[in-house]
Amino acid sequence: MKQNHVAKINKPIIALSASFSHAVISNNWIDFIEYSNFLVDVIGKVSDRSISPNGSTILRSLFDIVNHVSVLLLEKGEYEQFSVFSEKVIKRYYGRDRKNEAGISVSYISYDLVLSRFIKTIYDETSKLAIASYHDLDQRLNQLNCMKWLHFLFTYHEDPLAFQQIVSTHFTAIIDNPTISMGEKAQILRGIVADFFRITERDLNVLLKSPFNLSIKKVLASYIYDWTSILKQFYVNNDKSMIEYVFSFISSPTLGNEFIEKNLYPCLAINLLMIAVTYSQSEGDDKGSLLSFEINGKYKTYSGIYEYITSQQHLRNYDLLRDSYLSMVRLVEVWKDRANRLTTFDYSPEIFLILVSVFMYEPCNYPEILKWTVVDRLPRCDRFNEIIDEIKKCISKYPDNESNTHIDRTFISFTAVFESTIYPLENEASRIISNLDMLKSEAFLLLRTT
Repeated sequence: MKQNHVAKINKPIIALSASFSHAVISNNWIDFIEYSNFLVDVIGKVSDRSISPNGSTILRSLFDIVNHVSVLLLEKGEYEQFSVFSEKVIKRYYGRDRKNEAGISVSYISYDLVLSRFIKTIYDETSKLAIASYHDLDQRLNQLNCMKWLHFLFTYHEDPLAFQQIVSTHFTAIIDNPTISMGEKAQILRGIVADFFRITERDLNVLLKSPFNLSIKKVLASYIYDWTSILKQFYVNNDKSMIEYVFSFISSPTLGNEFIEKNLYPCLAINLLMIAVTYSQSEGDDKGSLLSFEINGKYKTYSGIYEYITSQQHLRNYDLLRDSYLSMVRLVEVWKDRANRLTTFDYSPEIFLILVSVFMYEPCNYPEILKWTVVDRLPRCDRFNEIIDEIKKCISKYPDNESNTHIDRTFISFTAVFESTIYPLENEASRIISNLDMLKSEAFLLLRTT
C-alpha cells in the first residue's frame, strides 16, 4: 500500500522534472517561470504542513527537481535564471510556517537534509570544473558571480557556512585541472581573478546597497576569507605572477571610494605575510621572493608585502589585525579538514599573533587582543603556554638558532621580516621574555573566565 502511495507521488514529480528540463533545453523561459512558480508554491505548502522537513520524503523529492534544474542552468550558463530560481526556492523554504514542526532525532545530530542535498549538488557541479575543457571553462567565466550571490543568500538566512568555501572550490578546481595547458590555465585564472575583483568592488562599494542589505562588516569579512584562500593556493603553488596580479588591483581607478584600499587589501597583506611566516615548509625552501614584487598604492610604490605593511603601520591597526586573524582561523580549520588532520589543530595564526603582540604592542593591550582568540566558543589560546615556551627558547639562543621546529623557523622568519624586532631582541631579550610571561598569564586568565 505504501509503495503504491509513493509511486502516485513520484509520477507527477518525475513529469514536472522532465517538463523543467525541456523548458531549459529549448530556452522556453515563459514556461520555465510558470513551472518555477508552481514548484515553489508546492514546496511552500508541503514545508508549511510538514512535521519534520528533515524526514520528509516528498520535500526531498521536490528538491531533487531543484537540484536537477540548478545543474542544467549552470551547465548552460544561464546564471541570472539560476539566481532568480534558487532565490525563490530558498527564501520560501526558509520562510516556511514552522508551528507544526516537531524535531526528530536526526535534526539534532545533522544538518538540514533537504538543504544539504542542494548544497552538495552545487559544490559537486563546481568541482566538475577540474575536468572541464578550456572552452567550457571560458564559457563559465561568469559563474563566480552567482556562486558568491548564493553565499550571501544563505548568509542572509543565518547560514553563512553553507557556501563559505564555494569561491575557494571554484578556484581550486581550475588550478587542479589537468586537461588544459599551463598557458590556458593562466589565462583563465587571470580572467576569473579580474572578474572576482569586479564583483568584490561592486559589493564593497559603500555608495551602493550591500547584498541582501547585509552589514558591510559581514560582506568585508566574507571577501577577506575568499581572497586569502585564493592567495594561499597561489602561494603554495609558487605562482608569484598571480599573487602580484591580485595585488595589482589595489589602485583600481574604478573605485568610487577608498574602502577596499584601506580595509580589504591591508588584511590580505597581513594574511599573506602570516601564511609566509608560518607556512610549514621544508628546510631551506625560501618562498620570500614570492612577496617581493612592487605594490602600487595611490600615493606610493612599495617594494613588497613587508614594506607595504610596515610603512602603512597596518599591524598596529587593531581592527585590521583582528579581521585578518579571525579570517585566518576560519581558513586553517578548513585546511585542517582537507588534510584529514582531524585530531590536531593548526595554531599558525596564534603563533603569528603572539609574535606581533610581544614585539609590537605594550602588555596593557593584551587583554583586548586575547579576546579575539575566543570566538564561537573555540578557545584557540588553549596552547599559548606551549607556543610561548618554545618562543622563549628561541629567544635565549638567538641568533644561533638551529631551526629544529616549526616554531623555531617561524620565529626566525618573523624577525627576518620585521627588522625592527631584531634590535629589541638583541638588547632587551629579558623585557621581551617578560612580555611573553605576561601574555601567557593573561591567556590563562581568559581561559578560566570563558
